[in-house]
Amino acid sequence: MYRLWIKGKLRNGICLSILLLLSFSTVAICGERRILVLHSYDPEYIYTRIFNDTLERELQEKDYSIDLFYEFLDAKRFDPGGYYDKFKEYIKSKYANQNIDIILCFDDDALNFLITHRKDLGNLSDIPVVFGSVANRALVYFAALERNMTGVFEDMDVAANVDLMLQILSVKHVFVVTDRTTLGIDLYEMARLIFKRLGNLSVEYLIGLPWNEMKERFEDAPEGSAILLISYLRDEQNNVYTVEKVSELLNEISLPVVTLLTPLVNLKGGLASYAPTPETQIKAVVKILDSVLAGQDIRYIPITMELPKNFLVDFSKLKRFHISPASLPKNSIILNIPDNFYRKYKSVLLPVIFIVSILFILILFLIINIRQRKIAETKLNREVAFLMQLVETIPDAICYMDNDGRIILWNQAFENYLLPTCGNIKGCKISDCIADISLAGDIELSISNAIANDTVLQPAQILFKDKANEAHYLDIRKRLVRTGENILGTLVVMTDITTLIQMQESLKGQKRRLESTLMGSDVGYFEYNIKTDELHMNPFGYELLGYTEDDIKTYSQFEKLVHPEDREGLNLSLKKAFESANGNYRMKYRLKRKNSEYMWMGATGLVVERDLKGNPLIFAGIFWNITEEKLKEAETAQLIEGLYVSSMSDPLTGILNRNGLQNKLPDLVSQCKKLGKKLSLILFDIDDFKKINDTYGHLIGDSVLKELSELVNGIIRKDDLFVRWGGDEFLIVSMIPLEEALCIADRLIRIVEGRSFSGLNVTVSIGISMHLPNEPVEEAIKRADKALYRAKAKGKNSVVIEYD
Repeated sequence: MYRLWIKGKLRNGICLSILLLLSFSTVAICGERRILVLHSYDPEYIYTRIFNDTLERELQEKDYSIDLFYEFLDAKRFDPGGYYDKFKEYIKSKYANQNIDIILCFDDDALNFLITHRKDLGNLSDIPVVFGSVANRALVYFAALERNMTGVFEDMDVAANVDLMLQILSVKHVFVVTDRTTLGIDLYEMARLIFKRLGNLSVEYLIGLPWNEMKERFEDAPEGSAILLISYLRDEQNNVYTVEKVSELLNEISLPVVTLLTPLVNLKGGLASYAPTPETQIKAVVKILDSVLAGQDIRYIPITMELPKNFLVDFSKLKRFHISPASLPKNSIILNIPDNFYRKYKSVLLPVIFIVSILFILILFLIINIRQRKIAETKLNREVAFLMQLVETIPDAICYMDNDGRIILWNQAFENYLLPTCGNIKGCKISDCIADISLAGDIELSISNAIANDTVLQPAQILFKDKANEAHYLDIRKRLVRTGENILGTLVVMTDITTLIQMQESLKGQKRRLESTLMGSDVGYFEYNIKTDELHMNPFGYELLGYTEDDIKTYSQFEKLVHPEDREGLNLSLKKAFESANGNYRMKYRLKRKNSEYMWMGATGLVVERDLKGNPLIFAGIFWNITEEKLKEAETAQLIEGLYVSSMSDPLTGILNRNGLQNKLPDLVSQCKKLGKKLSLILFDIDDFKKINDTYGHLIGDSVLKELSELVNGIIRKDDLFVRWGGDEFLIVSMIPLEEALCIADRLIRIVEGRSFSGLNVTVSIGISMHLPNEPVEEAIKRADKALYRAKAKGKNSVVIEYD
């Protein structure tokens, strides 16, 4: 018996409480539980040792105290027969006066013993039972039928181990090794069914054979053989084998072994195993035990049927049988990897490597930093030398002064503004060495104001006389040099802008001369600043438009006055002028005056100034009133249009005359060919029209012709050509086949016959022909005329078609 006191986690501040409770019983002091642990095998069996060690380690972390009582059925060495009866009497007698709270049992034989004999165990017969490492499903089912049994099923997955064997080995022949224990026989039956389903392997079952006999078979094994070891605890001669012994024996043979006994892989006896580890099983049992000790009714705690499994593989066997780790299943755990120098001294090497790495990195950073400093210093020296040379080549005068106004640095151009008698320039004040004292006062005043007010120094233009007494305009720019909040000094740049000032004055004079020239003419002048959108016109320009200078200040305001129909064209012309090399444009457009009337303007302009990239800056030009000119152009165009229309139409009826037909007929013929349509001609005249003129007069005759024309215009299509061919003859040219032309002619005869014209009843005769491909239209007209005469000959008021 092993007695284990497991103490709780509350270990601080309870000493006084423990002393006060010493007068009570042991159960009262510790709230202890008494647990009987029943193992199927002997205490030295490796599974038994692992179970006990893991169980005690897990229970030490709990908040309760437990007494553990260990008993061992030793089923490896004894058959169940009469031995179970003797063991039953032993347990019943030993624990007759013991108060046991829970029974833990491990492996199949222990559970089988309790299911069979528990009712005969006296005061242990009704105690809750938690089992573990039970691989026989039938036993688990029987346990589930018991009133107060639950536990953990050890799923010894024979099929998965067979799959593992076939995955990592090229197997042709399999030795299935097992013993005649309860577990061994159960697993043998499962293996037999699995290999029967496979059918393509040669399988030999070795059940309970002594090792010497099996070893002979293994030595004569055919090529491609492997061993599936299910269980080997005892042979048929009652020789008992520990797992350690089995591992030693397996190392004597040259066949790979896949086993359900995971410790064999740990002991380097087996190649691989796929099963729950003993530690995993104990943790699952302790989890159920926690629930029972917490007061949960064991009847409502389900049996754990699934446990996590691991692919365990021995490293030495992988090497021995030339198996690549890449062929192993995912998440495989390789055991017994030999210790190399690194693994052996890992705890020492890692800190040393870490420290050396840090030192190496620091040294590397230091070397890099020193190198970068040298590179930066060399680069800085080159840049300083380059900047000094650059400053010397700049035509602008440059100097740097400290806060006292003393010159520290300067270029050669700056010396042109100093007195000839000025000797040592460095450290000299501006007021002591500058040629024009007024310049010195301006510079010093600006610097002192900037330092006092901490403001940005503004540029200034100053008229200055150099040491040769020549006048110059200087653009002086100053900037404070700072480091953070501290002002170190002032940088002064003086640019000679004399030429620029002279050019500006010249341009101003030219502009004034241009404005005075335009003042006496009816021409407006404008300047458009493209960058700022500013627009300026001369006084006459504003007067011409009726606006003041305040009304139109920008081009955007001017653009809104342009007629909407002309605005896009104006902007397009300006864009072309801006992009072209000569930069000029000419345009006519309408502009709304102040009185809301539109006037026509003629304008021409030119890009007069561009930037260094060639982009336009200033666009200038002139504009003038062309309204009267545009009105005369409109009158002339209207007159020409009237003459054209009169030459193409009949003055009496308003329809086309022969000239109009000749003008429009080519387009109709071309369109007809393009669309693949027929072209028909309908020629008709008024029957006995001469009698109407002779009897009623030409006015009535003209009235009849006009009314007939209006009638026909209402019948034909818009695309048809309707022509007064001459006198009372009319011609219709239409893109229709002869059949449709005949329908139109018949309809025309009925309509004319059914109404009166100026009070008279008239009829018409009609001739029809079709224009043939590639023939002159005149030929088709001749055929229509021939058909018309035939209609007259038939008795008038009829239709005739001429086909040829």
